[in-house]
Amino acid sequence: MTTSTESYFKSHDHHRLFYRVTESRAPVGLAPLGQIPKAVLIFVHGLNEHSGRYSNPVNYFSKKGYTLYLFDHRGHGKSDGLRSFVDDFDHYLHDLDEFIKLVAEQEKKKGDTPKIFIVGHSLGGQIVLNYVGRFKSVLAGWMTSSANIQVAIKIPRLKKIVALQMARAFPRMSIPNDIDPKWISRDQHVVRAYKSDPLVSKKVTLKLIAAILNNQKEILDLAPKVRLPGLIMHAGDDHICALDGSRKFFEKLGTSDKQLLVYDGFYHELFNEFGKEKVFADMEEWLEAHIS
Repeated sequence: MTTSTESYFKSHDHHRLFYRVTESRAPVGLAPLGQIPKAVLIFVHGLNEHSGRYSNPVNYFSKKGYTLYLFDHRGHGKSDGLRSFVDDFDHYLHDLDEFIKLVAEQEKKKGDTPKIFIVGHSLGGQIVLNYVGRFKSVLAGWMTSSANIQVAIKIPRLKKIVALQMARAFPRMSIPNDIDPKWISRDQHVVRAYKSDPLVSKKVTLKLIAAILNNQKEILDLAPKVRLPGLIMHAGDDHICALDGSRKFFEKLGTSDKQLLVYDGFYHELFNEFGKEKVFADMEEWLEAHIS
């Protein structure tokens, strides 16, 4: 049986952030409470999108006995904040830390003690890798999908320099997002839905661009500090976030309990691609090996 709820929580600096929960309480043996989730999965979404676009993994894993938590970043989806803006990249990490604590507290109130895993896609993957490299938490492991460690889009050097300089003077200025929606998925239904989604922002602020690019300069240095088990997944034909970034991070990881999976021919959004069932099955296999 599954139930879905929506609510808000307060960030460390009092932003109101939207979140949703799909709770699964599948029978597990003769547990004292009769029913407990197999594990908890926290999904962290990407740039300009929102948690509502993750119905595919939610439907798959809730039917398998997992409980799923998802939230909208500040400035995204139904959460507070100027659209696609962040004062400091670290705000994303502190928001995530608050959310993980909320999830652990809610599960504890139910009397359950399932393991908690985190899954980050694209910018969400960049955030997750920063988090597991810098924060201590209750997490049992992590996964990334086409993480934004290195951009695949060719940005002229002069344009990048100008954007970084302008971000200091005009941090809240919004410019069109250079990402062409056709590269998110080979499924045209997904592309059309993305284009027409009112909660998907079509612009990005200069400060957020600067925060992302500056963080990418140091993210590989965090890899040796990651000790938690991890699964890195990346689209083999990703025109948005470079596969090479995931490969480099994987090689430098400080944990020996690691796995890298590349999906040949897939576009950026692994969870919304043709063949996504293979991705979910691989995730499930990895989770099953780390739950017991």
